[in-house]
Amino acid sequence: QMRADRMPSQAGVAGRAMAAFGRGGVHIEPGWLTGEALDMVRAASSSLLMQHGAAGGVGVDFGTGAARLDTKSRHCLTVDLLTHESLASMVRTYPALVSVLRQLDGLRAELVKLGRPLLPDAEVQLLRYDVGGHYERHVDDGAGVAQLLLCRSVSLLLYLTPDDWSDADGGKLRVFLDDNDGNRDGRGDVAECHLDISPAAGTLLLFDSATVPHAVLPTNRERIACVGWFLAKRGCTYEGHRR
Repeated sequence: QMRADRMPSQAGVAGRAMAAFGRGGVHIEPGWLTGEALDMVRAASSSLLMQHGAAGGVGVDFGTGAARLDTKSRHCLTVDLLTHESLASMVRTYPALVSVLRQLDGLRAELVKLGRPLLPDAEVQLLRYDVGGHYERHVDDGAGVAQLLLCRSVSLLLYLTPDDWSDADGGKLRVFLDDNDGNRDGRGDVAECHLDISPAAGTLLLFDSATVPHAVLPTNRERIACVGWFLAKRGCTYEGHRR
């Protein structure tokens, strides 16, 4: 079982995340998951992906309701942890992974206390990028899911990579930042401004799903993460909303 005393307080993480949302940035929480708990979650995730991983989609085909596949834009394997009853039952055989899901739901509840109008619903997936895997620039609550009744409000990533991950292994998350200072290149065009975040083991990232464009750069090593989205009613607004 996961040792909750080794994790940062949920209220503290939520407060730091809300501050980052207000700046239009990404909250990075190193060491959110560590030690034996991290090892157990990595093992469970690797096993589930090996047995049940399917090609990751890009948005939704609104005619069929199925995920659209586009390996040029996104190349990875996924397992949905909460949407399929059989998989949800399977996940219950991995107590460390269940503990992570409960901790994430507790974090969602803390964000609600701080004014983020989130629903009890969420999406949570395991992702595995093999060598060469990547995901082109996108926003998580973009055009591909715009017709769904619920919107993705807060995006989360928990990295389940090996402890010795290095810059040479690639697979960084590239976050594209607003260029409020008018930074321009030599041709007078606005220059791209971005932040590259290494997928360090046990690190949790949180950011606004609709306003933070990002990409996964090609990985040179197998890269596993738990990703998810806290959901809200589409069109719901709140104080400090940047849309």
